[in-house]
Amino acid sequence: MSLQGPADEIVVTGMASVAGPDLEGALERLPGAIRARAVRAERVTQLALTAADAALRGAGITGRDGGPDPRLGIVLGTAFGCLLTNALHQRRLAETGPGGVSPRTFAATVSNAATGEITIAYGLGGAALTVTAGLVSGLAAVAEGRALMASGGLAALLAGGADAWGAPLARWLGDAGLAEAIVPGEGAAFVVLERRRDAVARGARPLACLEVAATGFEAESRETPRLLPDWGGQAIEGAPVFPGLGERALVAALQWLASAAGGTRCIVRDRCPTGQVAAVAWRREEAG
Repeated sequence: MSLQGPADEIVVTGMASVAGPDLEGALERLPGAIRARAVRAERVTQLALTAADAALRGAGITGRDGGPDPRLGIVLGTAFGCLLTNALHQRRLAETGPGGVSPRTFAATVSNAATGEITIAYGLGGAALTVTAGLVSGLAAVAEGRALMASGGLAALLAGGADAWGAPLARWLGDAGLAEAIVPGEGAAFVVLERRRDAVARGARPLACLEVAATGFEAESRETPRLLPDWGGQAIEGAPVFPGLGERALVAALQWLASAAGGTRCIVRDRCPTGQVAAVAWRREEAG
């Protein structure tokens, strides 16, 4: 396999998404040891684990030998993290007191629980970050992952978003006056990022090039066209077309990548009612 672009380009070698209605089947497809871990986890972690597993396998990164590998990292973006688990824990605490609360539930009330579970399950010993940027969290994670890869030190990195939907979140969004701005949905989506030379050296086929990314706040959103000029390709606006939460715009990007012709370009943009904006420019890899 030969280089089709600059050796230091950041490319996508694996990608996958899992929607909430498909979670049960996705859990069944996990390797035995990881499936046993996942079924004990809370829902957003289950969604993240299943999508991460499929993306890693698509990239040909399937196992761990020895201890955690410091060359492998992860950036997970989530709008609401473990809000459902926090609501469950708080309700049980209010109803039964401390004696009726599960230590297992308490351990999953931190926002980086899903990131931690993935790093343990797959031996990712490098950077492990959890970021939140509202409904653009998945794109923001990809932007952060691209920056980490460009800085060197990592051979590959999982970047993506995951969020879970449930009654406590629906109530919170209603109370906050945000319900009308969101198309309900849940899921997870990940890409595996590598430098082109590393992917080619291990025989992995780049699927797309991650050309540039920008994040910011609504007050700065008029600057986004300057940061991401017309890339000569299609523009996909995430809100309010796609259902879902922090993962929704990344799912839209993966849908485009799955069907796009080689060499075509696309900018995926999204904004959150709370002010965050993000945009990522992709180029579909030529076949061959």
